[in-house]
Amino acid sequence: MSISCQIGSEIRIEGEQFYKSVGYSGGINDSDIVIISHQDTNVVGMTRLCEEEGVFVLRGLYVAEALRGTGIGTKLLQAASKSIGKRECWGVPFRNLLKFYSSAGFMECRESGAPEFLVERINKYISEGMDVVLVKRPFGNSDERGSV
Repeated sequence: MSISCQIGSEIRIEGEQFYKSVGYSGGINDSDIVIISHQDTNVVGMTRLCEEEGVFVLRGLYVAEALRGTGIGTKLLQAASKSIGKRECWGVPFRNLLKFYSSAGFMECRESGAPEFLVERINKYISEGMDVVLVKRPFGNSDERGSV
């Protein structure tokens, strides 16, 4: 298994095919930093870092269903953490993954003080029946524990 970082414009077709296979409808923007895991020539996991309305957001961390629980998600999150560096970063993960995200310095936070577009996004997801939370990794928090 290998982990690599690519720009969205370089991986869009392959990345969106993977997202479709795991039931995720989010797309990939040209400027996204896409962190991707390959096993042989197959995409088996992926996440992306996006700049939205001047805010850094971790989005779409998914692992192929047959390989969940094998450490691929942890390696993707560690690689994302290194790419985030000391920047502030937001996310909207499923609630059951809160402990997982906290391992990279993300903390659950209140909607007050959050960017309005993320408040709207989380409310939309909740209205669709998703059990999600708003998380933030504060500015200056750098997690250098993991290696890729």
